[in-house]
Amino acid sequence: MKLVTIDREFDVAHAELLRGRLQAAGFDAVIQGEEAVVSGFGTGTLGPVRLQVPAEQAEDATALIKDFDSEEDKSAE
Repeated sequence: MKLVTIDREFDVAHAELLRGRLQAAGFDAVIQGEEAVVSGFGTGTLGPVRLQVPAEQAEDATALIKDFDSEEDKSAE
């Protein structure tokens, strides 16, 4: 199964939220790049994490997270 990246997030908590939303909708979503780095400034990741799904689910999964992000934007207003 070939995974494709449908989103990149610096906020791991938001990526986890999106992954959960996708999984609840039946998508096989995973997060890659969660390796933690501990420094004098705290704990973080090496860069953005990648939200991935199987290639055949990418189009529908992307549409779902866009809808979810637009809902979040409306509730923040």
